[in-house]
Amino acid sequence: LSAIARQIRNEKNYSLRVSGEGRDEVGSLITDFNTMLYEIQSRDSELRENRSQLEERVMQRTRELEIANSELAISKEQAESVARRMEYHAHHDALTGLPNRILLNDRITTQLAHARRKQGMVAVLFLDLDRFKIINDSLGHAVGDQLLRVIARRLGKCVREEDTVARLGGDEFM
Repeated sequence: LSAIARQIRNEKNYSLRVSGEGRDEVGSLITDFNTMLYEIQSRDSELRENRSQLEERVMQRTRELEIANSELAISKEQAESVARRMEYHAHHDALTGLPNRILLNDRITTQLAHARRKQGMVAVLFLDLDRFKIINDSLGHAVGDQLLRVIARRLGKCVREEDTVARLGGDEFM
């Protein structure tokens, strides 16, 4: 009985049984010991099954969370992209891609503050295309739009990189 108990403890093998029979106390002890081993073996088997099921559930939930995290990352990236596009469209002219009045005002304010600190100067040029309406009326708005894009590119090439060329609307540039 003692040898089997040590073997079970060392090997964690609950399928081992003590052999022997009898109607005396030793026989009852062997029967009770084997019954206890059977119950331990059954519970151990049940625990292994439950552990296996739990590990499978954890793996499944982990896969689900990985998929959800991936979808969230994609959604976040898309939302950030939309936010960047909205920010761009809020501050740039749709036709020419130049800064609009809002962004121009912000840049002028910044440059005026910088000039005050450095005791410098700021120059602003307002450009209005005379008789532009005639181009739209005679050649069409598509040609007028194309002309505005060309003018925007040419104005951009006439200034330094740190300068701002903006379209205020219609045929007005600064």
